[in-house]
Amino acid sequence: MKYTLIVWSLPLIAIFINNPITKTFKYLSMKQLNTLFFLLCLFLGSIALHGQINPIQPSFPVNPGSLNICADTSRLTVQLIVFNSGADNATVRVTFPTGVDYVAGSLAIDAMFTNNGLSLVEHDITNLNAPVFRINPTDLTIADSLRFSIARYARCAHIGFMGSIIDRITISQDAGADVIANSPAYNILRGVLTPQYSTLGRDTLITTSGFPSQLICRTFRLTQGDLGKIGVPIVHRVQPPLGSGINSYELRFMGTPMVPDSIVGLFYYYTINLAQAPFLGNVGNGDRFLDNGETIFFTECFRVNGCVQSNNRTTHRSSWGCLGETCQMSADYTGSVAVTGTNPAVTIVRTVTDPTLCHDGVTQGNMRWTVTNPSANLV
Repeated sequence: MKYTLIVWSLPLIAIFINNPITKTFKYLSMKQLNTLFFLLCLFLGSIALHGQINPIQPSFPVNPGSLNICADTSRLTVQLIVFNSGADNATVRVTFPTGVDYVAGSLAIDAMFTNNGLSLVEHDITNLNAPVFRINPTDLTIADSLRFSIARYARCAHIGFMGSIIDRITISQDAGADVIANSPAYNILRGVLTPQYSTLGRDTLITTSGFPSQLICRTFRLTQGDLGKIGVPIVHRVQPPLGSGINSYELRFMGTPMVPDSIVGLFYYYTINLAQAPFLGNVGNGDRFLDNGETIFFTECFRVNGCVQSNNRTTHRSSWGCLGETCQMSADYTGSVAVTGTNPAVTIVRTVTDPTLCHDGVTQGNMRWTVTNPSANLV
């Protein structure tokens, strides 16, 4: 304690005596100055005893940046200064908000702001949401300084806690109670996918009769509409319904049919990975992220071989996430096909009849019917 008082007292006394307002104190006797010094020490000691001077004082020299869920990492930077020579065997616990984890192995020491050979090592990282680090060497002295930074990553579990958040630092050491400090606030951001057809009203595609040979195509898009970005593969699912009149279905990107990763029952599953061909460099600003306002355009093509309107449709759904968790699953978006056109005046005429019937229950007679489409419309 006495070393702490001396370190904190000397700068304050120098400021006090050199201040123009207090120049008159130079006329005080030595006994009066000793009394003043004693009172100042008592004041500083009271501050220390009430916890306003911490054995190890943490600070945050760099404001933390925003963090995008499942997209990137950002760093937390902490400065530690020792004010008590008894603050030995110090450990530092960093507690992140729900769904935010420490990136193992990302600990870095800033040598420019670290002295006396201090270092920080991973002590217990079994819980990445609250990793513990140890200061080496364990025997600390006054004015020791250490600056470190660590990377953190946001998982889907944080989506229920969106908004401004903080990290918490807890320093345990031999000089007394734990020292607790909160980082400056930062934001967690996310992306949100919206599937839709490129032109309003195109969710119902009207086509003239001509099936099943006619290939029908329309443009479909996925738009990212929230403030964050998506940096993981997107799973896109397409479903023609059971007994569907939709056949020969293809989902195309830049005119090239995409091969489904799998077909499970009625569902076609596609992976959209902006870090790989054909999407790399061809979506938004060309990076591997789907940023706010960026859109992926597709063309879906198919043939219709049925007149039942309820069967002639396709249903789209997109999802994304990381580390085995799903961050978002979009609502189903359905596009139907209305088959229209003139109905030809088809005629059916009996053209041949075999009048000879034996009525023996065995011998069959013959009749021939002719179906004629007199119009130019296909049936």
